[in-house]
Amino acid sequence: MHAAPTARDTGNGWAFEPLPLTEAVAVAQAALAAATPPDSADDATITAAIADLQAHVATAHALQSECIATADRRELAQQQGARRTQTWLQELCRLDPGEANGRVQVARALSADGDDPLSTTRRALADGAINVDHADVITSWVRKLPASCATPAYIADFETRLAREARRTSPSGVRKLAAHLVAELDQQRAALDEHEQHAARALRCSTNRDGMLVVKALLGKEAGAKLMTALDPLARPQPADDGQLDPRTAAQRHADALETLVDIALESDGLPITGGQRPQLQIAVDYEPLANALRSGVLRRTGETVTPETVRRLSCDAGIIPLVLGSDGLPLDLGRTERSAPAHLRVALERRDGACAFPSCEQPPGTSHAHHVVHWVDGGATDRDNLVMLCGRHHRQVHHDGWEVRIRDGRPVFIPPVRIDPDQVPRPGRRGEHLVYRDCLRELVRAQAGPIPPPRDPQAVEGGST
Repeated sequence: MHAAPTARDTGNGWAFEPLPLTEAVAVAQAALAAATPPDSADDATITAAIADLQAHVATAHALQSECIATADRRELAQQQGARRTQTWLQELCRLDPGEANGRVQVARALSADGDDPLSTTRRALADGAINVDHADVITSWVRKLPASCATPAYIADFETRLAREARRTSPSGVRKLAAHLVAELDQQRAALDEHEQHAARALRCSTNRDGMLVVKALLGKEAGAKLMTALDPLARPQPADDGQLDPRTAAQRHADALETLVDIALESDGLPITGGQRPQLQIAVDYEPLANALRSGVLRRTGETVTPETVRRLSCDAGIIPLVLGSDGLPLDLGRTERSAPAHLRVALERRDGACAFPSCEQPPGTSHAHHVVHWVDGGATDRDNLVMLCGRHHRQVHHDGWEVRIRDGRPVFIPPVRIDPDQVPRPGRRGEHLVYRDCLRELVRAQAGPIPPPRDPQAVEGGST
């Protein structure tokens, strides 16, 4: 058992008599372990506890940072068989290499040695006002100050401004402020940093054991901004079919947005020509299963197997070529052009359906898919009365989630699966904006009980006629 620390009221808060390091840590652990379960607290207490505990975490990190700095000075890592303090700390605390390195760098920077230009950061961390990630950002950017500004007074002023910003914003916010200040102070160094970032760019693709593609990318600031600018409008939340909030996580929405972005690229004329044609996704599938009971297919680019539903969905529209194989496994047909909607038919469909005809779709304009109501394998024609425009997300839903599409009076209607609507009441599809505008104008004219104004006479002259 450890005795509780002795406290005294200083008039500006409580102060505690110093305790030996081991005893202070044990007392703090015991106090936190003795806390009553959160379920018994009210909402205000829970909210305050979360914020207070974050401050305690920061205070604990500050004390740990002092301990790391002391261990580094005493070379405890080398004494215990490690080559560097970073690797020793990584194993001791089960940290990732980057986090261990960051904590050592912070500890070294904040350890008081002679003039202490980082005293504001060290004090804010010890008080729990900022966390160790804030301190890592501040110390790393102080080291990046140009030589012309590396005077103790200038460093102290720079650090104080960053520490003040850290008290009110995230580590990312502090990093952006620091980067802006340093770039203005040393524009030559900023240009060099951008050059180094460009040289370090990388994108690696690998396939995991389940056949899913794993993409890891390191992009420069400009390329990263371009990517996020393109993804953001495509990744906006969309309501679910039952009117609830979008059930997808942010990561799933961005994955869907990336797929849509790829669809847009494949449909454009901007990609380099390969083998005399635009890049196209090919699916290998045996002719007999294709014409009868469709089974699985193989994506030629990656060799991965996909389900029959995916084969049907991908074979609906342009840019995807079902590679039909004969009984000997050799290509029998690279797909008939009439299977895909030609340009003039897509224009007519987009005027009728907009970017996506699915009810309540809020997908921004992009590359839509021309979906066959009756699939071409089952004898469906590639014409206006058997096609409907769908965005990538809703094209997938129609094929995989049991939605039925029908054309009634020249307009698509969608019949939900039983799990969404036990009565399966048909829902009218969305209309192209020009149809909405036209009908709105007609209603407005009807409400005014007047005729639609005649078209302007091109020969008429303002103020009179010739």
